[in-house]
Amino acid sequence: VFAVNSITLAVNLVGCLAWLIGGGGAVNFGLAILWLILFTPCSYVCWFRPIYKAFKTDSSFSFMAFFFTFMAQLVISIIQAVGIPGWGVCGWIAAISFFGTNVGSAVVMLIPTVLFTAMAVFSFIALTMV
Repeated sequence: VFAVNSITLAVNLVGCLAWLIGGGGAVNFGLAILWLILFTPCSYVCWFRPIYKAFKTDSSFSFMAFFFTFMAQLVISIIQAVGIPGWGVCGWIAAISFFGTNVGSAVVMLIPTVLFTAMAVFSFIALTMV
């Protein structure tokens, strides 16, 4: 799930670049850079490492830390899949609303949208399996 999250954020950067080139705001591209730089190491430190440590040492505190932070990750994934314009993510609302402006850019924006949706679904499945 960690690798899929990192790849999705990188693809989102490309989608926001297409959004910018197609006539969208530069704020989305700037925030996409910030999310890639910020969320990739934070997801590793905040939930990937605690779950590894929890299974390795059978630590209840590490499991609690994982569940708390991964639940936040699930909520963030759902928000990213929805895609509120101006938040730096290519989600459903942003991609569908951009079809009236530039169809080519909107099609490129659908790729991270589908990945964010898959990420939210996989995060939910992973949370229920742990």
